[in-house]
Amino acid sequence: MEQYGVGLAGPKLLRVLLKFPKIVVSDQLDFCTMTGFFLDDDLESDFKAFAKTGSKKGSVMVFKCDFKDGVIGCEKYSDPVVDGEKQSYKEQFEQITGSFKRYATRFFAARVAYSKDGRDIEQIVYVLRRAEMPSDGAKGFKKWKKIVGRDRMIVAMNGKNLIKEKFNLQMGCDYDGDDFDTADYDKICDNLRKKI
Repeated sequence: MEQYGVGLAGPKLLRVLLKFPKIVVSDQLDFCTMTGFFLDDDLESDFKAFAKTGSKKGSVMVFKCDFKDGVIGCEKYSDPVVDGEKQSYKEQFEQITGSFKRYATRFFAARVAYSKDGRDIEQIVYVLRRAEMPSDGAKGFKKWKKIVGRDRMIVAMNGKNLIKEKFNLQMGCDYDGDDFDTADYDKICDNLRKKI
């Protein structure tokens, strides 16, 4: 383990500290969370490689909270080439937003490009996708209600504290389920263009 911040976490965090006594405790709030999650060892270097100009990785990087290990890691990237065709940032964004399972709450970093005042701008934004709560009577309702409720709160908190603020990302949007009117690449670019 490298440098991590420590929030108030309880028994799980205590076990980590006992296992790694040389852990460095950061005083910076963007390293910590009240839920006891840590960044995967390789995540920071993975993000830097993703964010680098001219990166060969896809233009969208999806993160996942591993509740078993208390770690946030990279789940996947968008595919920059599909069937031999190079994909635009917009196509890669839609590739990712259309790939989530029904009850998946995820956050991701997406590269966007737009023009403002005669300048071409590329930026990486933070996007949060919250799973929709299951409807009463749905298959596995009790199980999924508990999981989705937990994820909507804890995943969102970790994404904000450990990804958005740590990597200094602009907010792209947050949306529920398959609300593609909100999770819209062009709308995100328009909103960024209008910012002072």
